[in-house]
Amino acid sequence: MQRGENECICCYLIEIHHMHCYNDYYGWKAGNHLLKETFLRLKLLFDHAPIFRIYGDDFVILNSHHMNVDTQEVKEKLCLGFEGIDISLTHFHLNDFSFRTWEDFEPYLHKKKNIKYIKGVVNL
Repeated sequence: MQRGENECICCYLIEIHHMHCYNDYYGWKAGNHLLKETFLRLKLLFDHAPIFRIYGDDFVILNSHHMNVDTQEVKEKLCLGFEGIDISLTHFHLNDFSFRTWEDFEPYLHKKKNIKYIKGVVNL
């Protein structure tokens, strides 16, 4: 996430909620399939944007231009066929932050996740 020639200005955090319960009920193999399928669906929804898996069951999508997305539509497409999970999307406009590396941005991202969980917000 270095600034400069390959500057990314748009970041979406996609969080899969209740993954632990999904794994307990359906098994680890099904949970692994869910993560792989989520990645493939994100590739279709976010076209050529780089996608990274973080924190085990969450994803970050970066792009050099802003991507407007219909949060409800994305949530429905990602959850389709998977019982018992929920998805949330959080958008970050990276020009709002002063950082040079992922390590500089990660503490803010982690703090944002914890605030959402404390408030009980599932979908923004």
